[in-house]
Amino acid sequence: MIPQKFSFRLAFATYLIAVSAGTVCAETTKSLKNKVSTQAPQASGPLYATRPEVMAFADEMASRRNLDPQWVRQAIGQSRLNPTVIRLMQPPTR
Repeated sequence: MIPQKFSFRLAFATYLIAVSAGTVCAETTKSLKNKVSTQAPQASGPLYATRPEVMAFADEMASRRNLDPQWVRQAIGQSRLNPTVIRLMQPPTR
């Protein structure tokens, strides 16, 4: 009898932890989405589709990865320069 009670308690405790963690994660995700969406600047600059070197890279990547070239060109071509992304990719300053 004792092992069954222990396994039930363990399963119930695990369930409670999972439920509470899911609630915290959902609330954190919502607050982060709100902060990012209100603070993030819009991407600037022309579409990458207008840059011939980017389209050449898209064609090369499509052939290397056996992907549909039109799909890769469209996916890469609709991107724009985002200064925030460039800043975040830099190594941290010391």
